[in-house]
Amino acid sequence: MDVNNITSIGWLHNADNSIALTICLRFQMKPVFVSISKVEFDNAGGIEKIQKSKQLAVDFFIKYGVGREYKG
Repeated sequence: MDVNNITSIGWLHNADNSIALTICLRFQMKPVFVSISKVEFDNAGGIEKIQKSKQLAVDFFIKYGVGREYKG
């Protein structure tokens, strides 16, 4: 994953109270989900900070990988 290929970043609540970052990549139809803890999400500055510094999303992806598959 490369910062330059990220078109948008959103988030969803997971059932276990963690956060699923939804990362949309250029030329990809399905988003990439990366699950992180709520504490890490808050410590990173929330979605506003992650959207401004896309490298944070890349770092979480490198640390945790894909959290779940997109089911449509």
